[in-house]
Amino acid sequence: MGLDENTDAISKTLAWLSSHWMPVVLGIAIITAAGFLLYAIVQAIRHSRVRHQYGAKIPAMVRISHSRPYREIGSFILDYPEWSSPKKDGTRDLRTNNMRVVKNRSVLEIGGWALSGKDPFVFYDMVNGMRTAGATIAYCPEEQSKRSRNLARIRSHRQATTVDGIIAQFSSRPTDFEPFCADLFRHLGYQATTTPPTRDGGFDIRLRRHDGVTFIAECKCYDRTHHVGRPTIQKLRGANTVERADEMMVITTSSFSQEATVFAQQVGVQLIDGHQLVALCQQAWGDSQPPSIMPGSNCLLTRNDIMARIPKDMRERY
Repeated sequence: MGLDENTDAISKTLAWLSSHWMPVVLGIAIITAAGFLLYAIVQAIRHSRVRHQYGAKIPAMVRISHSRPYREIGSFILDYPEWSSPKKDGTRDLRTNNMRVVKNRSVLEIGGWALSGKDPFVFYDMVNGMRTAGATIAYCPEEQSKRSRNLARIRSHRQATTVDGIIAQFSSRPTDFEPFCADLFRHLGYQATTTPPTRDGGFDIRLRRHDGVTFIAECKCYDRTHHVGRPTIQKLRGANTVERADEMMVITTSSFSQEATVFAQQVGVQLIDGHQLVALCQQAWGDSQPPSIMPGSNCLLTRNDIMARIPKDMRERY
């Protein structure tokens, strides 16, 4: 078969495909476009109905569908983006070429509706907008956790009127004494952050006073009979050769040995014993009892609360 015959055969084949398949392809394209248009119309109608029913703006990115059963009290779950190939800490595994981001959908079920969206910040703003407009929506797990932490702080404040009260509340969970002390100093006007439970660098809290003076602090929740000794002071001093804070302090619920007190004076470490700690608690929180009912606004998530659940190497996208 010559070149002209091959060309003619190819032309005939293309002509046949064009006459038989092009209408099919065109039909599929028309049906697909019609499907997208119908979906857009349905979503527009549902957005309008939900907006009028709850009196709040519903972002365009939120998908709405019907839901069963009917929920008088709304419930929602926030979900967060993640890497398709993550490491244990949630950041992207650089050993693979998979850079895909999985945008999980947050879901709110209220009335007979199910609302879902991929941006947790936009979605949470929508939920609070609906709450402000009068919708009753239960706390999500993150809000429940924040509420529990805030209630625990309130209980801590109430029990911080005596040394024994402070010791009792941390006897079964002594590691909670460190965030308690950090919270105390925040109420006294300091910036305070706790170090990680492991590899803490030899101290428990970083502090910064309003005048810019920095501190590192070691926290020891001990029984009254367990005195803090010189080794604790030496360890803190050694840690500060790396940290280079302006000041150092040791905070305890008990007291200090004579040797520890003398050595602390020599090396410039401030010591706060149990009685001084109670005095600081009274200075920070006063003698008045905290409210028994915590305002709901104290349970709301901040932008930082939500951002903390997004992988560190993805946060710049938000």
